[in-house]
Amino acid sequence: MERAIEYEILRQTELLERGEVVVQETRGWDENKQVTFSQRKKESSHDYRYFPDPDLPKLLLSKIPEFSQGALTKELPELPWECRARYTKLGLKPDDVEMFVRDRLLGDFFDKASRDTSQDAVLLIANYIVSDVAGKREVGAVADAWLLDVANALRMRKLIELIQKDMLSSRGAKEVLALMLTKNDDPEAIAKEHGLIQQSDAGALKAISEKVINSNPQVVADYRAGKEAALQFLVGQGMKESRGSANPGELRDQIKKSLG
Repeated sequence: MERAIEYEILRQTELLERGEVVVQETRGWDENKQVTFSQRKKESSHDYRYFPDPDLPKLLLSKIPEFSQGALTKELPELPWECRARYTKLGLKPDDVEMFVRDRLLGDFFDKASRDTSQDAVLLIANYIVSDVAGKREVGAVADAWLLDVANALRMRKLIELIQKDMLSSRGAKEVLALMLTKNDDPEAIAKEHGLIQQSDAGALKAISEKVINSNPQVVADYRAGKEAALQFLVGQGMKESRGSANPGELRDQIKKSLG
């Protein structure tokens, strides 16, 4: 309301200075554009049905302690532009910022999950919420109650910690998160139960590499002929073979080693 009034003072002042007439109308406020816009015209003030209410006494609000500026400011929640500025300062993408400002349930969930974490963790948490949680929520696969549960926000934080510790690949993390949305369980426990903990064991990676190489002779020939893209295909096949549990960097190194 404050922003709308400030905007209207400037808009109407400019109109009058140009010698134009201020039209009587109802105007709305566009939060994203930070401007007012015309909604409907009014012929005169009586169209608004203004009249003094005999049952309401006149009050000097400034004399009531509960209506002082300090008291009202203290009771206000974080306002949209304050929220937008805070998310922008965190380094979130503009589209993610707008989603969290517009949908406070997602925004509050992000705030709980990202509190007291590193900058890298903040960005990862935002990415997984926007790309996975929000999408599934739109199709009804995530209930509002799941987002309201603080324990789930803490589990989301732990999921990101597993990624940062190289215990989960990005693909494995998505699978774990999908399971987290359907049952309240620890992400590490889910990853272990479904064999998604990232493998760095040299023996296991060597076995995967040899299987992928033996299954794709033409791709191997392409790689040896100088086509670097063929190597990425083999890594992708290896990740598929391990159901996303292989460490992609170490798997790549092992395949190159196996290819000689």
